[in-house]
Amino acid sequence: MLMSRHLIEDELAEGRLLQPFGPELADGAFFLAYPESCRSDPTILPLRDWVMELPRRLSESSS
Repeated sequence: MLMSRHLIEDELAEGRLLQPFGPELADGAFFLAYPESCRSDPTILPLRDWVMELPRRLSESSS
């Protein structure tokens, strides 16, 4: 998964995510790609839900 560091600063600071390598993307950008066959995979669903929730969380925190 690739996403802007700005979107995951809290998770990095708390140690819930690690950044093993670059590059860093421009703020606001993120990409999550997985095969269509994994759409309902229980190991992917929590990550997908977290990524999809990020814009709302960021919007609320900037208000």
